[in-house]
Amino acid sequence: MLFRSGPTWYATGAWACTGGSLTGAAEVELSEGSTVVCSVTQTYLPPRLTLVKLVVNGTLGSADASAWTVSATNGARSLSGAGGTSGDAVVGTWTLGQSAGPAGYASGAWDCSDRGFPAVMSDGTHVVVAEGSEIVCSSTSTYIPPGLTLTAEIVGDGPALATDWRLSATNVVTGVRVLDGPTPQYATAIAAGSYRLDLTGGSAWYTTSSWLCTGATPSGSVVAVTDGSRVSCRVELAYRWPRLTLVVTTTGPAPATAWTVSAQGAATGRLLSGTTGSTAVTDVRVLPDTFALAIAGGPDHYADGAWSCLDRGLPAPMPDGTRVSVSDGASVVCTIAETYVPPAHLTLVAEVSGGTATTSAVTLSAVRLADGRSLSGASASPTVTDAVVDAGSYALGAVAPLGYVPEAWRCEGA
Repeated sequence: MLFRSGPTWYATGAWACTGGSLTGAAEVELSEGSTVVCSVTQTYLPPRLTLVKLVVNGTLGSADASAWTVSATNGARSLSGAGGTSGDAVVGTWTLGQSAGPAGYASGAWDCSDRGFPAVMSDGTHVVVAEGSEIVCSSTSTYIPPGLTLTAEIVGDGPALATDWRLSATNVVTGVRVLDGPTPQYATAIAAGSYRLDLTGGSAWYTTSSWLCTGATPSGSVVAVTDGSRVSCRVELAYRWPRLTLVVTTTGPAPATAWTVSAQGAATGRLLSGTTGSTAVTDVRVLPDTFALAIAGGPDHYADGAWSCLDRGLPAPMPDGTRVSVSDGASVVCTIAETYVPPAHLTLVAEVSGGTATTSAVTLSAVRLADGRSLSGASASPTVTDAVVDAGSYALGAVAPLGYVPEAWRCEGA
């Protein structure tokens, strides 16, 4: 029986003998006095290294393993191939690598085995090749579908909620709507492509911004979602507040700021009060309501006009002469005119006929019928001589000494 021993990474050839006959693969027949020489050839078997590319596409990915080029290098020696490769290797540490591949795929770590058992790896990209090794290393790339998020945001104050609006995203090619509902809307796995973004519902009295996106640049209301991208788009909503302005116009010497104007909401109780031109009563943000209008203060000898209210140049609804209704989106200006009425002059004079009484003994008076304001005094006294009074109707009176009877009044200039 013929035997050999040595490293396992050599392949043993067939025995060949001279001077004797082989009776089996490793048996030789010897005869008396014979000299037999037997030899066997040992052929070196280099280590083998195989690289395999695996791809997990799921339902939305479509890439083939050949889209990646895998490689292994050891000094000047290298192996590479599209989708995988295999070849003889030298003993030592080999560096594993791969090309980036298509967008939207995440590549996992290299996993290496030697005849079904874990191979020695110094780290995630280096494998140790020993004599006799038959190492297989694989890397798996998994498709990560694109994601899309839509949100609506209220900017500033206002009566509405962001959830009053409905957000949707529709693939412009297939017509498939991937998002549809109130804010916020999330889609974590959609097909790559262009999507039309829509905002519906909500209050008509809100202005909307253009779509603002991260992860992609929208073109109007269309955004392109690419492989592996995470796109987030939002739209901003700003309430178009109703506005109310109170204005005083005047003739005569007094300035319009001499009066205080006010408006108070019936439902909200909101009170605006101030002088014309002040921020307190100029272009003030209010909620929809019906406001009671009023004016106070100011000097004498002015007559209040009627309130006039316009909404962007058109008549605003006024339930009566001192109330105005302000609705969503309105911009109402209410104006009242103060008209100067020059003061009148009034002189009261008594004439005495007969007797010994003098005119100074007669007390004269005038009472304004509109408001009861009065003046009185003895005839020819300063209080009833060229007195400054408001225009209007006056009741005249006279109190005479005992024995005198007042006659009818005679007036000049009226």
